[in-house]
Amino acid sequence: MESIGNINKILAYLACIKIYNDKIVYADPNFESMCGYSFEELSNLKLDEIFPPEDVEKIKTEKETIARIIRKNGNKRYVLLQIQRVPFNGGTSLLIKGVDITELKKIEEREALLSSIMEGSADAITAVDLQGRIIYWNKAAEKLFGFKSEEIVGKHIFNIIPEDRRDELEEIWRKIEKEGFVRGFETERLTKEGKRIPVEITVSPMRECGKIIGYSAIFHDISRRKETEKKFLEIVTKYKNICDFAPIGVLIIDKDGYIAYANPYVKRFHKFDIEGKNIFDSPCLKANGIDEIIRRSLNGEHVDVEGEFILQEGRKIYYKIKCAPLKTPDGE
Repeated sequence: MESIGNINKILAYLACIKIYNDKIVYADPNFESMCGYSFEELSNLKLDEIFPPEDVEKIKTEKETIARIIRKNGNKRYVLLQIQRVPFNGGTSLLIKGVDITELKKIEEREALLSSIMEGSADAITAVDLQGRIIYWNKAAEKLFGFKSEEIVGKHIFNIIPEDRRDELEEIWRKIEKEGFVRGFETERLTKEGKRIPVEITVSPMRECGKIIGYSAIFHDISRRKETEKKFLEIVTKYKNICDFAPIGVLIIDKDGYIAYANPYVKRFHKFDIEGKNIFDSPCLKANGIDEIIRRSLNGEHVDVEGEFILQEGRKIYYKIKCAPLKTPDGE
């Protein structure tokens, strides 16, 4: 087991017990406090009633180990032990000094869990220090940018930022200073081959004792989304030229419910520009059940319905709605 530095200095202040023939023959007040038993109680217990059996074996054979101590209330605590074999009553006893490291163990476990989550994330996760040097680079970052961790850690973050995008860092720092983090920031980054890729970034400060020591960033590749948006815009442009003069109302809505196009016939029923607005945020459409009709169509259903619609000013109109999903040439 790897030794912990300066252990002798640490253990000079710690709990102490002496074990002979699997019985505790001495326990100092620190050990009594650690386990919750008095010495009188401890002297009547077997060693495997204080330590789990598998840990008892380590205590008997090793010079230094981490074991679990079973407290009187049944709780278990992690302890770091240093074990010496000393003569006693013509035989050999174990003189054990120990320190409670439960909180350190919890921190280690949290760090291990966090590391596992970060390494298993589908999104690229990186971290930089205050000088902009990369100090963490997960597996997804390797896949997205093409740099192995050992290639990029220690290098400056500018290695993945196009020159014309570097001024954005000042904007990001200002937002963090004002809001505490940056979420959903769309930009571009460079791969190892120099290819520009569109990404969405979430940036948060890393703190130690309340002081910022660096920044972590999550990169989400939005290449497919951008390509879909481009194709969708081409569709909107195509239909706009056809529908601007149509004698019926025409709406084109993206997959998230935002109105990408409303022809003049539709706009005459509204006092404000509805393009760019989310159709599911309209109280009027919700009140008339139109939102559910749109939702069905966005889920791939062809809808053909008639009904009565009450306008905001209270006037009734009758409608016939046909909704159909629009798809890009590759079926999206």
